[in-house]
Amino acid sequence: MVDIDAVNEYFQTPIVVPVPAGALRRTKRNRVSLEESGRPTEEIERAIRYEFTQTARAVPDGGAPAWAVDMQANLLAAQANLLAEMRALLNNSANLLAEMRALLNNSHAYNGDQRIVPVIIPGVPIPIEFPAKRKEFMALTAKQCNQLLDYYQIPAIGGVDMKRRAIGERIGLRF
Repeated sequence: MVDIDAVNEYFQTPIVVPVPAGALRRTKRNRVSLEESGRPTEEIERAIRYEFTQTARAVPDGGAPAWAVDMQANLLAAQANLLAEMRALLNNSANLLAEMRALLNNSHAYNGDQRIVPVIIPGVPIPIEFPAKRKEFMALTAKQCNQLLDYYQIPAIGGVDMKRRAIGERIGLRF
């Protein structure tokens, strides 16, 4: 820890305070450049006192200066944030890939016996009414269509045929 009395005394009379190598030299060099800047004495003293306390702070075991430890902690936090963002991007890309596979599979389901795949919405369970084959899809009732429309967040407009067409377009079926 920095002894404030020692810092204040440093500015009154030149004394030796145990600080990291080069700290006093940097402080004196900065003091000269600040004095040449024409700024008020209080501001110069405050700036030098701040630099001195930042430079003199050290880790309890005598290792790296505290500012370096703080910088490392900030870098580690930034790295953790980037990793979290990368995981989110990977999850999104996996979801998009699954959706593309479902759309591709369904776009080739021309025959009534061909299997169709639901386009999955992450975090929402697939409705039980989802048909396994194209012919089952074409036989959906209005109630089943409404449940699938709700799942895909499509407005329920028109008759059963229009509803089937809206769902079919969403899951990649060709009509």
